[in-house]
Amino acid sequence: ASAAATADAADAKMAAIEEERSTLFNTLPNLLDPRVNDGDDEDANTEISRWGCEGELPTDKLWHDELGTALGGLDVERGAKLSGSRFSVLRGSVARLERALINFFVDLHTEEHGYTEVMVPYIVGGAALHGTGQLPKFEEDLFKLSAPLNGRDGYLIPTAEVPITNMHAGETLDESQLPLSYAAFTPCFRAEAGSHGKDTRGLFRQHQFHKVELIKLCTPEQSDEAHQQAVERAGRLLHF
Repeated sequence: ASAAATADAADAKMAAIEEERSTLFNTLPNLLDPRVNDGDDEDANTEISRWGCEGELPTDKLWHDELGTALGGLDVERGAKLSGSRFSVLRGSVARLERALINFFVDLHTEEHGYTEVMVPYIVGGAALHGTGQLPKFEEDLFKLSAPLNGRDGYLIPTAEVPITNMHAGETLDESQLPLSYAAFTPCFRAEAGSHGKDTRGLFRQHQFHKVELIKLCTPEQSDEAHQQAVERAGRLLHF
């Protein structure tokens, strides 16, 4: 009985240590690039580039929500009727424009830049969200299913990064295979907890939005070039 009690006590102590280790490990932040400035807030940041207007638009221009509404293609009221705030309905030419942009972004990267297109699940298990760091830190921004997903907690994806990155979770990839380049169009679902009153105009901070995601899996030595290349290509598309 004494040996069993000792074993039980040891198991309980081990469980507590393992829980503490898991909590510490899961809350470790990403390592910053050594070029990132130290500082207490964003005022210490170094501005690398700037594009677009500052503050208010010129008097002869319209914000995207004003233009979309004027064209009859953005309907926030009916989106709210269906699902509440932070939803919208696109119709006609505006809906067609979004579909065209999705195809353009995906086709350009698959046909000219060597990305492989993937279609992935929009609902994932909690382990996938731990794998990309959304859990545990950003749990309040996730939509969690009320029913189990094949016997485990399930969530709507906040970004295609989650399923794409986790396609290779637990695998050992040969360096000669790298980099792996994936492009995916998915809807994204975000609770936007804590964003009340922020960027509420138009199509910003929606609970559901469409995105074309670009992901590269590469070696640490390849990562800086891959990152800069992705930023340059995405930037070129957004303000060509």
